[in-house]
Amino acid sequence: MSQLRRHADDEPRREAAAAWVVRLQGADVDEADAMAFDAWLSASAANAQAYDEALAVSQEYARNADALTEALSRRRAVSPSRRQAWFAMGPPRRPPPRAC
Repeated sequence: MSQLRRHADDEPRREAAAAWVVRLQGADVDEADAMAFDAWLSASAANAQAYDEALAVSQEYARNADALTEALSRRRAVSPSRRQAWFAMGPPRRPPPRAC
């Protein structure tokens, strides 16, 4: 199986893992959630791996959230949005068709 195909096949699992990361960080997690998560996690080693990867991304973001927010704010302040540029300059002009 190609790497691209395997990646596409894992997308639902990765989305489920990310959803579990978010859900388990919520304040309203109950025993039913914990049991459902445990069942999902133990259903496949690939589920556990996907969860570990999603959790690592979440933790990395949390460690760098302030720096990321600051960098994005600076970027927005420096460069106008594409929409602002489009309104200021008008739509891109297409070259005239070539004569045959």
